[in-house]
Amino acid sequence: MRRFYSFPLFIFVIVSFLFGCTDKKEDSSPEDSNEDSVYIFVDEVMKYWYLWNDKVPDLDIFQYSTPQDLLDDLMYKPLDHWSFIDKLDAIQSLFEEGEYFGFGFLLKFDADGNLRVPLVYENSEAYDLGIRRGNIINTINGIPPTSFNDYESFFDYDPATFTFDIYDNTGTLKTITLDKSTITQNAVLFDTIYTVAGHKTGYIVYDSFLGYSQEELEEVIPYFQASNITELIVDLRYNGGGYVSLAQELCEIIMPAETAGEIFYTSVHNEIVGPELDTTLYFSENELNLDLNRVFFITTNASASASELVINCLEPYMDVFIIGSPTHGKPVGMYGFVFQDWALFPITTQLLNAEGYGDYFGGLMPDCYAEDGLTSDWGDETEQSLSQAFHYIAYGGFDNTLAVNIKSTRSEPSLKQYLNNRSLLILEK
Repeated sequence: MRRFYSFPLFIFVIVSFLFGCTDKKEDSSPEDSNEDSVYIFVDEVMKYWYLWNDKVPDLDIFQYSTPQDLLDDLMYKPLDHWSFIDKLDAIQSLFEEGEYFGFGFLLKFDADGNLRVPLVYENSEAYDLGIRRGNIINTINGIPPTSFNDYESFFDYDPATFTFDIYDNTGTLKTITLDKSTITQNAVLFDTIYTVAGHKTGYIVYDSFLGYSQEELEEVIPYFQASNITELIVDLRYNGGGYVSLAQELCEIIMPAETAGEIFYTSVHNEIVGPELDTTLYFSENELNLDLNRVFFITTNASASASELVINCLEPYMDVFIIGSPTHGKPVGMYGFVFQDWALFPITTQLLNAEGYGDYFGGLMPDCYAEDGLTSDWGDETEQSLSQAFHYIAYGGFDNTLAVNIKSTRSEPSLKQYLNNRSLLILEK
C-alpha cells in the first residue's frame, strides 16, 4: 500500500480524528506516471480502507476517463451512495469557509409540483434582492420549470447568468437576474425563542456541521441559556452533515448534564483496519449544556450523516422526537485521503450509538409525519412541522388531525440535485 495522507479536516460525515495512512506493504513497482497514479491511488485506498473492501471488484483501472468514473464502479452500490473524489482546493474552501459557486439559493419541487426556494443564504445577492424560503419559481430563463433536466446548468460550477420570474410570499411576481458567484453559506438560518403554553422554547434552524458553522452555533446557545429555555426544537431538514466533532458538540449542548462521560458512539471498520481503528468515543462536559430532558428534531430526506448521528446518539439518554419525513439514511462515515491535488472520500466506518444501533440505511423514522412546509418562511408558527412540536409541548401529544402529503423522496430529482450540488457531502447516484 503506497503512502497516502488523510485529509486534515475530515468530512463528515462522521469522522473527526486525524489518521495518517502508513505503508502496509512495500511497493516495488516503477514510478507511475502522474496520469496513471491517481487511478492506482483510488483502487488501493478502496481495497484497503473501504468499509466494504471485500466487495470491491478487480477492474482494468486505466480504462476510465476520470477518477470518479473508476470510483463509481468500485463502490458497493447496494449501500454506498456517497463515496466521492474531487479537487482538494474545492473541498478545503467548502469545508472550512462554506464557499461554493452558485446562485445562493436552493430549489425543490413541493408536493403540488411548484418549484420552491427551500432556503437562501444571507451572504448572497439573491437574499439582498428579496428571495426567501417559500418563494415560487415561475420561470427560469423564460421556461416554466417542470423538470431539473431543463436547466441542469443551474447546479454545475460553470459561470452563468439566469433570469428568474419569482412569486414572493405575498404573491407578487418579480423578475430577478443573477450571475453565479462564490457564495459563503451561513449555517444558522433562523433562531428565536417562543413561549409555548408557558414553556420557553428555543428554535434553531441549523444547516451544516462543517467548520464554518461552529461559531454561529456557539453564538446562539448562550442566548438560549440566558433565557432559561426548557424546550428545544432543532430544525435539521436540509442539514446534510459535516464534522463529527460538531455533532458531538451539539449533543453535549442538548443532553442531560449527567450524560457527560457516557458513550457517544462506537465506530466499526473493515477487518483489515478495524483492529487498529475500531473505537468508542465518550461525551464530555460542555459549558454550553442546556441540560434538557427531551428535544424535538425536524427532518426531511435531506437530513443526513451528522444530523442523523446526533439524533441516534441522543436516543439512549433522553426523549427524542422526530417530526417531518424519514431522514436520508447514512449511518456511515468517511476519512479523507489526499493524493497530489485530489481528495478522495470513501466510506470507511459505521457508527453505532450506546445501545449498539446504527443500521438505519433506510433513514430514521419520524414520530410524527409532517409536510416540509415549503410555503412558509422560517419561524412561521403555522408551518406544519413547527406547529406539531408546539402541539406536543402544549398538550403532550401530536395533532393527528393534520393531513400529511409526503412524496416519495429518495428518487425525487429535486432531492438528487440538491444533495449532489450543495455540499459534496452526500452524492445521490
